[in-house]
Amino acid sequence: MLVGIIGALVVEALLLRARSRVRTLWDDQRVQVVAVVTTLVAVGVAVETVGASVLVLVLSGLVTYLLLLVGVELRDWQTGRP
Repeated sequence: MLVGIIGALVVEALLLRARSRVRTLWDDQRVQVVAVVTTLVAVGVAVETVGASVLVLVLSGLVTYLLLLVGVELRDWQTGRP
């Protein structure tokens, strides 16, 4: 579970270093579709290869990401940032 949590935080920290580039890429709908499809395929292959226990890793990373997103949104809402 810690691997999923730490992994999500490390990915977000790395993406934050190139914020404008990441935003430009992510605004392209094709990139969004490819990212989602790639993630779903990778999780499916991992479950088939390693077993259902890999879902703990994936879900802990997803929950960490969503909680981080909530924290950022709350901060922006309280400070009046757009």
